[in-house]
Amino acid sequence: MNDRKLQKTVIVVEYDEMSYILIQECLKEFDFLIYRCYTSGEIVELIKKDKTVALVFLDIYLKDNITGFDLVKLLKDLKPNLPIVFQTAYVLNEIKSKCFEVGCDYFLPKPYNLNEFKEVVRKYAK
Repeated sequence: MNDRKLQKTVIVVEYDEMSYILIQECLKEFDFLIYRCYTSGEIVELIKKDKTVALVFLDIYLKDNITGFDLVKLLKDLKPNLPIVFQTAYVLNEIKSKCFEVGCDYFLPKPYNLNEFKEVVRKYAK
C-alpha cells in the first residue's frame, strides 16, 4: 500500500523564513506532507493537483499582486470545504473581521501560542 495516499498535506503560504521554520516545527508531530508556496499561482496549482490537501496556513500579504484576502475567495471557489487559517502579525480588529468575511476558518495571530496552534491543526486538519 502506498503510504502517500494516507498522508495528509498542509500548504503553508509564508514568505518569512523564520515564520515558516516555526510552522514547520509545530507541524512535525502531525506527520503531514508540507508544501511551502510563495505565490497565489503556486497554491492554486497545488490545490488543483493534490487531493490530499487538508489545511492551508495563509498570510495576508503575498509575494505577488494578490492579497491573502483575495486568495481565500479563489481557494474556496476551488475547494469550498478546505480549511484556511490566516496566520499574521496584523491583529487589528478590522483585519481580523475581514479575514472571516472573505471565508477563512480561523485567525491565528503571530507570535503563535503553541497550544493554540496545535488545537487549530487538530480541529481543522481532519
